[in-house]
Amino acid sequence: HGPGLDLLHKDKSQFANGIQEMLVRGIVFDACEFSMKERKVAKEQLLPGIATVPAGIYHIVKKQSEGWYYIKAGF
Repeated sequence: HGPGLDLLHKDKSQFANGIQEMLVRGIVFDACEFSMKERKVAKEQLLPGIATVPAGIYHIVKKQSEGWYYIKAGF
């Protein structure tokens, strides 16, 4: 949602190297397919190793119901 998708976009991310380093450490990045469709971003345009979920908000709610916490920073 918002600028978060650009963070994961091959041609727009200013942090591609840092994201790749985090992926190697086991950190998972999920892109919202709903937002991707709205913004006309194909999976092939994402950085290597980025996963997708059908709807980001659903994924967040599901994780919270499993005991995860959501912390929003910025935007």
